[in-house]
Parts: sequence; C-alpha cells; structure tokens
Amino acid sequence: MDNNTLENDIPINTGLRSNREMSYNQMNQWLRPDEYDWFVLPRIKIDPAYANDQSHNDEVVCKIVVTGWNGETEEEYDIKVRNFKQQENASYDGSYFESFYMAYNSEKEYFNIPKSKLPNFTTTESVWIYGWGYVPCGCDIKVYWTGNCDIWLDRIRIENEPAHQFMTLDDSWHQELIDKLDAEISWAQTQGNIPNYFYFEECFFSHFPAIREINNRVKLISNNKNEMVIWLNYDMVNVHIPYYDQHWLTASQLYKFFHDDFGINTMVMGSYALEGQEKPDARYSNHPNTLLSSGYNTTTGVLSYAESPSVYDAHLQDQLDNNVGGTGLIFVNRLMSELSKMGMRIINCPQAHGWYKAGGHKLKEPSNQELELQANLALSYNAKGIIYFCYNSFYVSPDEYAFGIMDGGYVPRTNSVYSQDKFGGIQTIDTKISEWAPYVYNFDPEQTKTCIYRNTEERQDFLSNSYFGDIISYRYITGDPLVLQIIPGILSPEYFTIAIMSVISRQLHLKKLDRI
Repeated sequence: MDNNTLENDIPINTGLRSNREMSYNQMNQWLRPDEYDWFVLPRIKIDPAYANDQSHNDEVVCKIVVTGWNGETEEEYDIKVRNFKQQENASYDGSYFESFYMAYNSEKEYFNIPKSKLPNFTTTESVWIYGWGYVPCGCDIKVYWTGNCDIWLDRIRIENEPAHQFMTLDDSWHQELIDKLDAEISWAQTQGNIPNYFYFEECFFSHFPAIREINNRVKLISNNKNEMVIWLNYDMVNVHIPYYDQHWLTASQLYKFFHDDFGINTMVMGSYALEGQEKPDARYSNHPNTLLSSGYNTTTGVLSYAESPSVYDAHLQDQLDNNVGGTGLIFVNRLMSELSKMGMRIINCPQAHGWYKAGGHKLKEPSNQELELQANLALSYNAKGIIYFCYNSFYVSPDEYAFGIMDGGYVPRTNSVYSQDKFGGIQTIDTKISEWAPYVYNFDPEQTKTCIYRNTEERQDFLSNSYFGDIISYRYITGDPLVLQIIPGILSPEYFTIAIMSVISRQLHLKKLDRI
C-alpha cells in the first residue's frame, strides 16, 4: 500500500494488467499518449442515504492513486461526500459521477494529470517497454476504499485531451470539433466515385474508444455510405496483452473487438516479412544471384544476400510460412481469410518498400517478382483490395533512408536496387488485378479454401474437402515438346501445372493454373 494513503484504507482496485499502453511514446505526435494532458474519469456512485446526512459531507469515500513507470505516485485524488453535491445542503440522488464538485457553488471538474508529469509514465532506459518478462513497469490506477459508506465503482477511464474534448466534454470546443468532422464527412460525399474512406493508421487498443465514436459519426452523417477504416498492425494491437507473444489474438477475438465492439467493417492488413537485417541475425533476406550478383550493401541500398535460386526459394518460403523473424505473410493472410469468412472486408497492404535505419528498422526492397507474389497471395486469402506501402522515398543520410514506388520528388521509380522498373512492375500487376477484379471480387469467402500445398497434412485436408482430386505439375522432356514428365509434389512456375477436378460424372477435367 502507498505510504501516503489513508490509514486503514482497503485497496479494491490495483494491479493494472495492460499498464504499458500508458507508456508507449515511440510514434508521431498525434498518437503519442504523452503529447497531451490526461484526464482520469472514475465512474462512481455512493449510498445516497449516507450522503444526504449533512454531517458526512467532509468524509472521504475513496482515494484514487495514479503511479508512474517506477511505481511512484504521480497524482492522487480524495473523493469526499461533498464532491457529489454542488451546494453544502444539497441532496444527492445516487447517480454515477465521473467529474466532481471540487468546491460548493462551482461547476464539476475532471481530475487532471498535466503533460509535464507524463514522462514519468515511461522509461528512459534503452530497453523495449514491452519486455514483459524482464522490464518492470509500475504504472497503475489504484483505488482505496475508506469503508465509510457503500460505493459502486463501474470503471476508471483515462482520456488524453483530444479524446476528452471529442468524447466527453459538452462545450464550444467540443462542438467545433464535431462541426469540423461533419464538414469533412459531407465533403467526402460530393467527390464522385472516389471512396474517400476515413482512414486511421496503425493503432493501439487505447485508441479504439475514440475510433468508435468517430466511426459512428461518419456513418451517421453519411447515411451509412462511408465508414472508418483502420490499418491493423497485428503486432502493435497484441503488445498491450501481458506476455502477448504467448497469447496472440485470434481471428474470432479480433472480430469481436473490432467489428462487434467498435463497429469496424473494413480493415487494412499487411505484413512486411521481407526484412533486411545483417547475418547472423535470423531476420535476414536473400535475392537470386541471377537477378543481382552483388550482395548486402547499405551504401547501394541492397539489404539482402545473393544466393542461388534454389537457396533463395527455400529461405523465402520459410520467411513467408513460418514467421521467421518478423510476422510472416501466411501468418497474417490466414487471419485475413478467417476474418473475411466472418463478413469483414479486408484490404491487403503488401510490402512495396525498402527501409534502412542503422541500429533499427531494416527491410529489403522487394523485387518486382516479390511484389507480384505478395499481391497474388493476398487474393488467394480473400483480399478485396490492394494498398501498397509505401508510395514515396526519402533519404536523410547513409544511416536512414527508404525506397518506395516513387523516387524523391514523386518521380516514378524506374530503377530499383535490382535495376528493375519498379513503377512499371506495379502498373503491370495492377492491370492484371483489374482484369481479374470483377471475378475475384464476387467470390464468396465462405466458399473458398486455402492451403500450403507442399505441406502434406494441409494438402490432404484440402483435397479431402474440395472438388479437386489432385494438383500435379508436369514439364516438357528436353527436345520433345510433346512428351510430358510428371513431377509429383512439386509446384513451380517453370512447370505446366494442372488441377484434376472430380465431378459427379467421374470424368476428369483439366485446367491450367497460372499460380497455386
């Protein structure tokens, strides 16, 4: 118990589990929790019979103590019986309060934590704040009960200043925000066929109460013709869970939280699995030496190693399927597939960029073939759209730069680190997808089934629960284009691949597949 609590107080709420969400400040000013004042909103009611005995006015009902990263008290608030009354002899009707009368004949006020104290809620150590097993964090919101009268504590919510102004206050500034949002929503409806969705970039769970309120407003003003779309960073959403790497949120849980609780119908999902770390770090990548003979070189922006096509293929497959290093593509795409079957609309965000920051984030620039792979893979997992990241490039120094679809100054990037026309490659992929779109977009996700075909167990499950009897690859015998050789269990682009479909008439139908 804190040394400065009332003697004999009873702790009734301590040990905030997801306390590190109060501490994450490694993002831009719009998302950082320490950029604005905080407001503490305890939703409390007390026994009205006890409160309406005027002799109890100065008795303390409970104490709220907010502690920072090191467990030290940053703010504490005594809530007395008198704080439920605007005047000394007024009565209290037993309703819930989340703001209180700090003095008689005053207006209600919210408990405030000033921005100047917020650095005390994070760590200055050079450690990752989500090191649940080895980095202690003392952030907490504690409630101590005096036992003087019955109280009901519904919840305690912390809002930063923008959320407080938009969601809670009812004043001129709140109305100004509402008017501004309404004007933007109305403008979006006049822009022809442009979707103009309202889009929220990578977000934590603490953002979603505000996202829900904005989404509700967007739907209301647009008569349900517009909505809020979020970009789901799967790692970032999970990190608020203690020891999250052992408790990843499932598709069912994501659906409950985002769709049922927060009203999200459309999500952008992606995974940047083509990482660019140096060996011996497991998060390294390769490229075929037939594409580029030179290897890892941060000066030229090549953040992958030159290997033979067979070594490259095996390592890439491992990166995509088995979550080596970062979040593997299959790992996320299966979530896409499951969520789409539940009725959510999923837009995929393939990795189109290379990124280098010395001592930090590193991604290899994808080749045109890897861009096509990611796009086609997304479609096979029921993606209803593609949004590439990122569009532009930048160069700060030899220690920090990025390559997108466009070069600096928004000039089409026609010469990637592999000397490929990247902009032209994107155009080719988009043209193909546009031709497929009328068919793919009408696929019923509930009628689709995916598998990693080279995985024996998944292949057998797929064949046992679909109309396909087998999928076999052939290749032409050298020198005789009319003779085909069966290549069992191998699916490769240079081979002629067919699917054998079983039908009621027991006839075998052959269909050439561009890609499995």
